[in-house]
This record gives sequence, structure tokens and C-alpha cells, in this order.
Amino acid sequence: MPKKYIASIDALRIFALVAIVIGHVYTNNETLDRLIQSWRLPIFFMLSGYFWSGHRSVGQEASKRWHALLVPYLWWLAIIGMVSLLVRVLIDLSSIRNAVQGVLLGGSDAERPLTTFWFFTALFFSTVIYRALSKFPSWVRLSGVAAGLVANMLAGHELALVPLSAATALGALVFLEAGRALRALQGKFADGVLFAVAVGFLALAAAILLTMEDFIPVDMKSGEFPPAAVGVAILIGGSLMIAATAAPDIPQRVGHVLAKVANGSLAVIILHPFILWMLRPEASSIPLSVVASVAFLIPLGGGSCCPAHGFPKHYWE
Repeated sequence: MPKKYIASIDALRIFALVAIVIGHVYTNNETLDRLIQSWRLPIFFMLSGYFWSGHRSVGQEASKRWHALLVPYLWWLAIIGMVSLLVRVLIDLSSIRNAVQGVLLGGSDAERPLTTFWFFTALFFSTVIYRALSKFPSWVRLSGVAAGLVANMLAGHELALVPLSAATALGALVFLEAGRALRALQGKFADGVLFAVAVGFLALAAAILLTMEDFIPVDMKSGEFPPAAVGVAILIGGSLMIAATAAPDIPQRVGHVLAKVANGSLAVIILHPFILWMLRPEASSIPLSVVASVAFLIPLGGGSCCPAHGFPKHYWE
């Protein structure tokens, strides 16, 4: 199925961004964490699988992802990392060692204001690895995806310690595969059937969330890949993507606005932890709703209105 622009996918990306920011602001809300933690970042990996191109070589994939993911990673790592280290030297020298380690190693070692930087390297490694696996027969690819997931289910915390989330990327392969499988299924069923599937996915995810008292959400950065939570991530992510892609066409003017806003998504992922680091909501009297709004809208506005090579578009494709 050829790729085409789908405005409702931009709406979905914006919705997921809101969930990411809210989850980082309301850190002590267990109910909210239970509802959004498992799917809010995996859905971006699923979108990469959904828009997967079958015509690139491994080298072309690595080159594209380098420019789309690692260039902004290095660009903003230099800027935000330098500011972070300078502030720690001036205010809290005792934390400088951990901060330097986070800048150099990335992944699970990167703390606020670099909280989300693991996402870039994990998506880079997972897409390049998935491209390499895709050159083999389907059973080899699926075996590799399964092996990566099982390894992270059994030893995710240890694998999360590998620099740049390179081993965590192996667990993320399942979300790429799920997105790609969803795209393949859409060409075989009518929209009405797909909506029914989406409702069924949500119902099953709700049943798991409501009945499992000891439910532990997916936390890719720290290596948490509980089987039930991985299933919930795919079910909720899949239902949202089906709803977005099978929905009636959005008016062109609205689509243009959504596309403009969604262009700032990478800026939100990169910069909202920096804003939270400056505002320190856990130690201030600023209402959390205000903190969340500021952390979301300022990066979104900057990335939407002033897209530069530090905020490339279509990084998920």
C-alpha cells in the first residue's frame, strides 16, 4: 500500500505528545501512569513500522535515520548537556559525575534535562536492526523480533544499562513489527471491520488494566517490558492508529493546521524535560496544569514555527 498523508495521524501524534508531557509532570499519579505509560512512546515506534518503506538498503536506512534522529540528538545534547553541566558545576558539584555519565552514555543514564534523549538512539538502532532483519525471510525477521523482546522481558534492566539504549532497541522491534502488520491488515478489511477491531482492542486492553492489580506498565528506558503491558501497548496503540487511519478525511484546512502543529513534535520530545528541569514542579508551588501547558506549548510553538535541522520533520518514517 503506498504511503499517503493522513491528517488524523498528525492528530494522533499530538495526542501522544500530550500524554508524554503529562506523564512527566504528574509523576505521582499511579492511575494516570497505568493508563498512559505503556503506549505513549511505543506508539511512535509503531508509527515507524506503519510507514515502513520496503525499498531502502540498510545503508540508506542508517543514513536517513542519522539525519532524522542522531543529528538532532547530537545538536541538542551539546546545547542542553553543556547548560546542565555548567549549572551543576555552579550549584551542585556533587552531581556532576552522574551528569557527565548521562551525557556520554545516554540511554537509561540520561537524567533530566536529558530524560527523553534515549528515544532517539533507541529508534535509530531499532529501525536499522529491523531493516537488516527485513532483508531475510519473514521467519528470520519474526524470530529476531521475538528474540529481542524475550531478551528484554527477561533481562531488560541489565540491557537498559547498555549505552545509548542500543540493547533496549531490540525490545522495541516488536512495536515496529506491530505497526507494519497493522498497515498490511488495513488493505484487507473495510473501515467498518477495522473500527470493530479497534473497539475490541480497547476492550481487551481495558480488561487487562482493570483486572490485573499488579500491572506494571512498559517503561522502555528502564528496561521494563512486562508481557501484559507490551500487549496493552500494542492493543491501545493499534486501536488509536486504526481509528486515526480509518476515520473520515479531515478537511484540508484543518489538516494543514494539524501538520503545522505536528511539525513541532520532535521539539516537544527534546525540550519539555529541559523546561521541567528549570521549573522543578516537584519543588515549586506552580500548579501542575500550568507546568504541563508551558512544557508542551513552548517547544511545540518553537518547533512548529521555526523548524530547523535541529527539529527535522517526518523522523518517524
